[in-house]
Amino acid sequence: EFSFCTNQYIQLCGLNLYNLKSVKFVPIFPTGKMGLVSKEVPLPNCFDLTADPILICTEAEFLSISSNLNKNYKLVNDLDFSGITYVQIGSTATPFNGIFDGGGHELQNIIVNLPTNEHVGVFAIITENAEIRNLGVTNVNIEGNKKVGGIVGRNKGLITNSYSTGTVRGHDVLIGGLVGDNYGENTDSIKGRIENSYSSANIYADDQAGDTRRLIWKPEV
Repeated sequence: EFSFCTNQYIQLCGLNLYNLKSVKFVPIFPTGKMGLVSKEVPLPNCFDLTADPILICTEAEFLSISSNLNKNYKLVNDLDFSGITYVQIGSTATPFNGIFDGGGHELQNIIVNLPTNEHVGVFAIITENAEIRNLGVTNVNIEGNKKVGGIVGRNKGLITNSYSTGTVRGHDVLIGGLVGDNYGENTDSIKGRIENSYSSANIYADDQAGDTRRLIWKPEV
């Protein structure tokens, strides 16, 4: 007989189900109680800092990326941040410098409320060496002052095969559904790249907002 435990993810008597490809429960006669009868090939452990990429399985593991901004990561399932205080990944002083592969999964229901800040998004800034790919960011609610994006506030690297939905608000310039600033200004002239990506986020800005594709703010618009 097996009993269920609860945590950030389902456990079976302390057995992390994320480490199994599948499990099967069948009635055990004559009692009719449920038993574990088979398991398949184990998957690599999540958030193993010696792995490349590091697999992300929980919301807490995703937020821990800020402690290791130079590593590569891959998402293995959708994450729902409902009710979770979200702290954006990286900052102006310490941008994300690795590769984040969403694996075709989504980050859902993220709220970022930094109305006086610059560089605001799920990721604050990504460097010219960084990449975000195969990621959906859905039902976001992001508010900042300047350089505000649904996924990245300031993109110097590459965003590919990714999308965003939800709401993005800003109180100055450089507000976009996917990226706030993709071009650079003043001495920071590094231009980011966006490929095969889109945003259907609603954009609200006190000044200039994104182009007609809602991806990024464009100075010529």
